[in-house]
Amino acid sequence: DLLDEIEIDTKAAIAARVEAWKFHPLLQPHFPVVEAAVKHYNKGDYLSATLILYPRIEGVMRSLHFKDPNAPKPSQGNLIATTVTNANLPPHPFSLLLPARFEQYLREIYFAAFNPKNPAGVSRHTVSHGVAPPSALNRKGATLGFLILLQLVAMLPPNPVTKVAGA
Repeated sequence: DLLDEIEIDTKAAIAARVEAWKFHPLLQPHFPVVEAAVKHYNKGDYLSATLILYPRIEGVMRSLHFKDPNAPKPSQGNLIATTVTNANLPPHPFSLLLPARFEQYLREIYFAAFNPKNPAGVSRHTVSHGVAPPSALNRKGATLGFLILLQLVAMLPPNPVTKVAGA
């Protein structure tokens, strides 16, 4: 029921940040792909936006993970841990960005286990393995992907030039 309002707010949040993303060292390698997803999303091509965005979210997480030269193997759990623990956040789990809840969301929704013979919903696995139901590659799926990206970018270390996270 709230999807119209959430999409409007999500598009506004993206528009306010996307130009700065191209200058963040961890986002620069991903920016052309993210920018293409944004263009498709803004045109209402949710299928393309979703297919482009979901694998790239993991790519951003990998860039953050490999920032540490001694990082362990980039498993799903390690990518999630790096994303949440390397953020410049107050140490309290109830900070405004809710790192513990985002960690849970990444584990249970974004990296959700799936049955390739009977896939359900949109996740990194259903999209990247090419089994996401086409009906799920819709406005809600694309909007959720951008909400994940916005949260992820907010948790990145600040840009050394601007001193702003995700900018």
